[in-house]
Amino acid sequence: MNEHKPIISSRIKSLRKEYGYTQEQLASILGLNAKSSIANYENGANSPSDEIKKKMSELFDCTIDYLIGLSDIRKPNSTSLPLHSQMQEQYYMCPVYSTATLTCNLADACIEGRIPVNSTLFNLVCPEEYFFLHITEESMNKLIKSGSYALIHRQDKVENGEIAVLLINQTESTLKRFTKKGDLTILEPLSNNDDFQLQIYDKTTSIQVLGKYVGKFELND
Repeated sequence: MNEHKPIISSRIKSLRKEYGYTQEQLASILGLNAKSSIANYENGANSPSDEIKKKMSELFDCTIDYLIGLSDIRKPNSTSLPLHSQMQEQYYMCPVYSTATLTCNLADACIEGRIPVNSTLFNLVCPEEYFFLHITEESMNKLIKSGSYALIHRQDKVENGEIAVLLINQTESTLKRFTKKGDLTILEPLSNNDDFQLQIYDKTTSIQVLGKYVGKFELND
């Protein structure tokens, strides 16, 4: 560890804590593959690239000069709301469901928790139309690994080939690739595990679309 850490190291740590992120969460939001990346930035072992600095300045609503220590003014000539008001407007506490609780049709009583989402960074025009699905099995591990969170846009229709959250006979929910062929509904897993097989249902089975997969939030190993 460097004895004399650059200012950017302490600024990153301070801003991260102010916004309530763990090092792993911040790494994931910034698209970094290694969860140790933020720790290395904060202890002065490594310095972020220009691209990561830009993402951080946007996320933390500050100038790059402030981030790297060339200025002590966080955002000069700002006529915006105070920081706590900006955070209230910019961040959406996105609800989290599991495949078990989704059988209650997205009722508030079934929410298992919430994850703060920067609606500007993720380009969420109507944040309240989104929710997270906590993935706890490997049927879609080519797309999203177990333990991660799938970001879902609430909608009742999807196109063939799109990934959707579906409610089967009001008793079972799942995330699968959706295809409709005549009276048949085909739900395809995307897994490295051959135990997960194609599911085919006829019109006697109720299949309800709860939303479309649009992204993910995962902590890197």
